[in-house]
Amino acid sequence: MISIIIPVYRAETFFDECVRSILAQSYNNFELILVDDGSPDRCPELCDKWAITDARIKVIHKQNGGVSSARNSGLEIASGEYICFVDSDDTIPVNGLQTLVSSIEQSNVDVVFGMFQFQYGDKLLPHALRLPKGKYLFKDVLNDFIDDGTLGGFLLGSACAALYKRKVIMANHLRFMEGLKNNEDGLFNFELALDADSFAVVNTPVYNYRQDDVPSKPNRMNENFGEKVFDILDMKEWPKDKYQYEIQKARRNVTLVWWDILHFAADYPFLKSLAFIRKNVNHPNVRKGINYMKPERMNLYKRVIFYLMKYRLCLTFYFLLKYVMPVMQKKVAR
Repeated sequence: MISIIIPVYRAETFFDECVRSILAQSYNNFELILVDDGSPDRCPELCDKWAITDARIKVIHKQNGGVSSARNSGLEIASGEYICFVDSDDTIPVNGLQTLVSSIEQSNVDVVFGMFQFQYGDKLLPHALRLPKGKYLFKDVLNDFIDDGTLGGFLLGSACAALYKRKVIMANHLRFMEGLKNNEDGLFNFELALDADSFAVVNTPVYNYRQDDVPSKPNRMNENFGEKVFDILDMKEWPKDKYQYEIQKARRNVTLVWWDILHFAADYPFLKSLAFIRKNVNHPNVRKGINYMKPERMNLYKRVIFYLMKYRLCLTFYFLLKYVMPVMQKKVAR
């Protein structure tokens, strides 16, 4: 049985669609745990209404504590052999759970990661993982796990579109870092990778990741996006030298600057935007980290970004960011 955990907060617009997609799954041996994280809208009422319609649905009502707190609350009552996390504004293709279950059972791994699709309204854009389909040992990818040099951040950066063996999570006392507003998924998967043995990758879409302006998506304005993860990784005891932490950290500095430029620069007036881009691409951490990036492993979208940063083509960067990328990211795999 699968325990599906959904943190629910300010999601009434898409919440019913999310739940319906789960109840319509071709694989139906699951419990659905809805964690109302103190939502101020109609979500608490909607959770209770859904629980009346299906005995597989359980509801937790709690004070607001954030997505990590909500997921951890769900883990405390989960009873399934497997764990699956879903955001309350996303959906799962009808065969999504079956694909994940079949893969984890056939490959006998601790977790399986599937392909997801970006959803723009009714349009779905497939987004493959950076690893080919197959079975892997976690120890073989830890050199690239925090940042593999492709401007993508954590190699396995999402807890959604995945299926975990619950016994592995519980045996290693794994929980999401409460209070961390961004990258909590990647950190959870990294801590799992340090303790677990193996994982599998399937190249079939198992998750639809909504890209509309919805509450579950990261808010880059509320903190320095991703930088707090460094503080946690610095303090945590793990074989940093063995897994090239300083190199990965240098790469990640470049990735973080790219994310900052993507989410801030286009909203500024022209001169301020240009100054913002120039300041970031000239930052000493970027100039150092650029030497550890791996453009040969990037897709076309990321490779263009990399060379704009490497050669400090700030004006070109601005025009692409302002006029080309908003269209390109909805049509070209990122």
